[in-house]
Amino acid sequence: MSTVFGLGSVALYLTGAVLLGLRLASLPAFAFLGRRHLVAVAAGGVTLHGVLLYQGIVTERGLDLGFFNALSLIAWVVVLLLVLAALTKPVANLGLIVLPLAALSIVLALAYTTARPPEWASLGIQVHTMVSILAFGVLTIVFNTVAGVFIAVLLNNPTLRFKAFYRSILIIAWALPNVITLQVWQGFLNQNFGA
Repeated sequence: MSTVFGLGSVALYLTGAVLLGLRLASLPAFAFLGRRHLVAVAAGGVTLHGVLLYQGIVTERGLDLGFFNALSLIAWVVVLLLVLAALTKPVANLGLIVLPLAALSIVLALAYTTARPPEWASLGIQVHTMVSILAFGVLTIVFNTVAGVFIAVLLNNPTLRFKAFYRSILIIAWALPNVITLQVWQGFLNQNFGA
């Protein structure tokens, strides 16, 4: 039964992403699609995804918070926040990225089931783990949004001195992890000294 809910939510998520892409392409045949239509499709996917999560995480032995179940739970929280925000704000276009990633998390959770929680993990520890995962997802989104808006407002201040310098620092902070990763992989793949 959980496979039916999983495939249904994947289908709704992917349908929402495709419809959103067609709407953004400004095709005349899809001009009738409004934000409400897309939010309704995504809300249906969120509902089925929530039922699937309940069936997959809550077991007779306790909470099953394996890696892919936790990934699917985080994706569900992100899509739920996107749907709720899209009701009042024009953020539905984020669904073009978020919805396929949520569908992928469901497919991975269905394909790779994990071991059940150990007998020693009490219900309190399992609930604490679930609340921690949800809090991390929500707080990360809120903090990054608030920090991004604050920095954007600060850098758009016309009286700010050294604006180019601050923007350069932000670009370096954004690009540096990629450069470090590139250097690490070059070391790994070095024919003489690599792994």
